[in-house]
Amino acid sequence: MSLFIETLRVEHDDTIPLLDYHKSRMTRALSSLGTSSPVTVIDQMMARFAEVLTDQPLTQCIRKYRVLYSNTRILEATLTPYVIRPINTLAIAPITFGYEHKYADRIEINACYHDYPHTDDVIMTRDDLLTDTSYGNIALHHDGMWYTPETPLLRGCRRQYLIDHRMVQPKKIRIEDIHSYSYLMIFNAMIPFGRVLLPTRHIHL
Repeated sequence: MSLFIETLRVEHDDTIPLLDYHKSRMTRALSSLGTSSPVTVIDQMMARFAEVLTDQPLTQCIRKYRVLYSNTRILEATLTPYVIRPINTLAIAPITFGYEHKYADRIEINACYHDYPHTDDVIMTRDDLLTDTSYGNIALHHDGMWYTPETPLLRGCRRQYLIDHRMVQPKKIRIEDIHSYSYLMIFNAMIPFGRVLLPTRHIHL
């Protein structure tokens, strides 16, 4: 049985940004398994969120709400404080595998990351095109515009929000073109756009 995860950012006031995007992604994942009523699992997710908020005292920090779910139910739900991990160096890591949905099984991604112990993270590439880092989508800056890889490993919620609001533009980005861009941004549902930024010269080709 395929298991999926969803990680949602919880703000200081207990609100969840991008909630509709998360629900849409879960619906797509569940539909891929032939689930007839994804709304049932999503309703369970929100009910469990209310429970974990009640069980834990209000904390003045950003939290991560993580759920593990199957095609029929929520299996685990946790709420923990979240701190952004600093990223200062990146390596290029060619891959052949896919990760179309947010599967709980990340063995291939984790193995790829651990193959490069001397950098903070990796940019996974497929067919010489940039996809994602091991834990976030990316965008690169050139001439006042941010471009995100046209074919990411995972179509993240924040990535789709940024595209919908014309803050980033999808584009095929080849390995050999990286240094024609000045900066690289890493973002995901937990990391807002603009928080993790590094010069492209810090990427080890």
